[in-house]
Amino acid sequence: MCRDSIYCEIEGDIRIEANSSTIFVAKVSSPQSWTVAPCPRKGRTGVKKWQVTTFEQEQSIPMCNQHHRHPAILFSTGGHARNYYHSYADVMFPLYLTSYEFQGEVQFLPTDYDHWWIKRFRQILNKLTNHNVFNIDGQTLMVHCYTKMRIGLKFYKPLVSHPRQSLPSMQTFRSLLREVYSLKREKAQRGRPRLMIIDRKFTRILTNAGEVSRAAAEVGFEVVVVEPEYTKEVSRSVKAINTCDVLVGVHGAGLTNMLYLPNDAVLVEIVPFGSVELFAKVFDESSAGMNLRYLEYKTAANESSLVQKYSTDLPFMRDPESLVPSNKGIISDIRNQNVTVDLGRFKETLVKALELLSH
Repeated sequence: MCRDSIYCEIEGDIRIEANSSTIFVAKVSSPQSWTVAPCPRKGRTGVKKWQVTTFEQEQSIPMCNQHHRHPAILFSTGGHARNYYHSYADVMFPLYLTSYEFQGEVQFLPTDYDHWWIKRFRQILNKLTNHNVFNIDGQTLMVHCYTKMRIGLKFYKPLVSHPRQSLPSMQTFRSLLREVYSLKREKAQRGRPRLMIIDRKFTRILTNAGEVSRAAAEVGFEVVVVEPEYTKEVSRSVKAINTCDVLVGVHGAGLTNMLYLPNDAVLVEIVPFGSVELFAKVFDESSAGMNLRYLEYKTAANESSLVQKYSTDLPFMRDPESLVPSNKGIISDIRNQNVTVDLGRFKETLVKALELLSH
């Protein structure tokens, strides 16, 4: 029933008692119990733990107030779900994978209920379920009963479907997103391609974004520069992103907008100087399944704001692939560094992007 502490598949006489965060399941054999935190990432804070307990029919257990004929999926909108990247990687795409088999005939029961998150992704949720989405935590006076249920979400890797699984896939998920937001472009264009630069304002700032914009225009792109606030408003931004053929930005949540690029588009990730562990290649790994091309621009020490604070003779400045320093202050500085790319070197990356689009 429960393969680990984050995911269960159960069938039978299922009764949800929100008041005690307990899910009772009828079973003939000896009683068992599991503690489940319904979030794909283990150890996340802000995720309520639910108790899954089997019972024998003659036991005294909560009586059903409401019976449901369709299955249910209980998942958390807590943890880091408000982060733009994690909202898709930890919740929305795993929810799509988990609910796909039910083809809309499933009820979503979000725990750690976040009204803001539900409202933000309402259009996508409405495509995944034909039934109302309700806050299961608030159902303290009711006992909802089902015959089939998933607790937690299926997960392989962030924004990557299982390689041995043909359906559902990241491509079918992107097709669903295009349908949800009525996006017109399915394929990148070859004419005068459009390039969007995500201009971060607080950390990992591309300090010469204006010069990069002019360099891209010289290479042959039509250039659009957007601020982070724009990329965070899903309904306002996805149509504009879909009109672009190249997305450029420093490593960060804004690159999640690659989901809305047309097929064969190019993602250019500017990777800040420092340890690989701090800037994992999540966008590189997920781009192939999205039918996108990926280019990485690795920042050198002289392109980083770290040189204003640390000597280039320090071990981690000489060897960016070395282990992350134990000093939390240094780790924070590496994570939050600003970047001033070398225009000559970056132009070479832009030319590569243009070549990829021409093929």
